[in-house]
Amino acid sequence: MKLSRKQWFWVACADVSLFGAVFFLLTSGIQGVTAFLLGVLFTSAHFISLRWLLYLWAKMFVSTESSLKPTLGTIAAVLFGLLSLPILVVSGLYVQQIWPEQMSCFLWGLCLVYFALVGWAVLDANPPISPK
Repeated sequence: MKLSRKQWFWVACADVSLFGAVFFLLTSGIQGVTAFLLGVLFTSAHFISLRWLLYLWAKMFVSTESSLKPTLGTIAAVLFGLLSLPILVVSGLYVQQIWPEQMSCFLWGLCLVYFALVGWAVLDANPPISPK
């Protein structure tokens, strides 16, 4: 099976996450892995909710007025989008309260997702951004 560039990119992101989890297990113990995975999980959920909200927003401007009926999915997307950032912040504060020395592990997970999104944007750019 031949994978596209984007598929290879997401496989690489999963590999880096696995490597990070193993690294933090060896260096910081189970608390470090937990903090790292909380950072990856909640930051990913936040960006998934933002993408969902932006999709609905774009759909709202493109579609006709008759198709703009509030559905359960739309309400869930808006609630998830509005609550995802506070949940991310609360999870960071939770890690800081419970394991203050593991806050760097949480932030590494957060940074991993941010850097993955930047890489995804570079791969998804039209025309593709490449070094000259």
